[in-house]
Amino acid sequence: ELIEELRQHFSEQHIVELLNNGYAAYRKSDGAVLERTSTLTEFWEGLGVTPIGTAFDPRVLYDAANRRWFAVSIDGLFPDDPNAGSTDPNSYLIAVSKSADPTDGWTAFQIDSDPTDLSWADHPRLGMDAEGLYLTTWRFGFAATIDLSPWLGNNLLVLPKADLLAPTPSVANATKWSGLKDGITGRKPQM
Repeated sequence: ELIEELRQHFSEQHIVELLNNGYAAYRKSDGAVLERTSTLTEFWEGLGVTPIGTAFDPRVLYDAANRRWFAVSIDGLFPDDPNAGSTDPNSYLIAVSKSADPTDGWTAFQIDSDPTDLSWADHPRLGMDAEGLYLTTWRFGFAATIDLSPWLGNNLLVLPKADLLAPTPSVANATKWSGLKDGITGRKPQM
């Protein structure tokens, strides 16, 4: 029974690549490209999410126990972008595949990183366990350029995995913490 369970976990048929310059799904057996986007923003728009500005800093994980892919990135206008205002918000972008096959479709969500619009999130890290999906980001205040933006701590977004894997996936029970300092999480927390 254990050997059959391991065989199921390691015989998946796909490889997913999620980069700042796009998304691709490959067939593992021969490397054939099954799906591809030319930008990361195009990937999210194809899932029904409209990123604020540009989507960037993606992460993707495969959950062998539940046979699903999880993808995240953030969006926004960089503080030194000529189209950016002094307090442009950004969002967490989260998606879960509908099956082990990433070409079967995804369900995507957009969550405001700071409803007060006093900061923006950057440099996401992604982790998971049996209970949840965990996204950490740096939190920056607004300044004229990225280099001058003050670091305000870390953000932590916790998404219950049961909600993401439900027949109708949801992020309604997500929990957010903002401004966690080094003494609590370290400078670059990774789950």
